[in-house]
Amino acid sequence: MGAILKLLLTVIVIAVAWYLIKFRGRIGPFKAAVKAAKKVAEDAQAAAAPTAKPDPQMPVKLVACPKCGTYVAQGKACACNG
Repeated sequence: MGAILKLLLTVIVIAVAWYLIKFRGRIGPFKAAVKAAKKVAEDAQAAAAPTAKPDPQMPVKLVACPKCGTYVAQGKACACNG
């Protein structure tokens, strides 16, 4: 009885391995297509992104709002609409 169970278990393991290998072969081209589509999307996004970003360490000139006196970046509107 034990030998039959071992033989049956071996056949099941081989069958599962066979179907997994077969399934992976079917998935391979699909994965390659998805990877290529992601690369195209990333390239398009990189091309659309601005190339010159402002330096975060660059100092900004502040000016006082004439209405409330709060300092804001030059060229920006104050919250008090002044």
